[in-house]
Amino acid sequence: MKWKEFFPNKDLAEQPDFEAELLCYPKQKIICDYLSSRQAECHTSNQYNTCFWMLGTLSKDRNELLFQKFHLNYNNELAMFRKGSCTYRHKVIISASKKHFA
Repeated sequence: MKWKEFFPNKDLAEQPDFEAELLCYPKQKIICDYLSSRQAECHTSNQYNTCFWMLGTLSKDRNELLFQKFHLNYNNELAMFRKGSCTYRHKVIISASKKHFA
């Protein structure tokens, strides 16, 4: 690893890691578009997380911020908005037989 080459005055506290996925795209343009969108997503995510950590990481702090800035009592929001919602489709295949039509 070339950590010291780029950061000579800072010790590496722990091994860096990152999320990765392997993709196979047929054209360079598609790869460039994909990487561009990932870079934009990275920027947005970093910006969001920076705001999150600067504004408060405790639930009570975030609730107070929402109330002070926007007069929103988060605890009064519907559970589907506070906790999320999920739908699940269970597909059942029934074969028809003569006894079903008798």
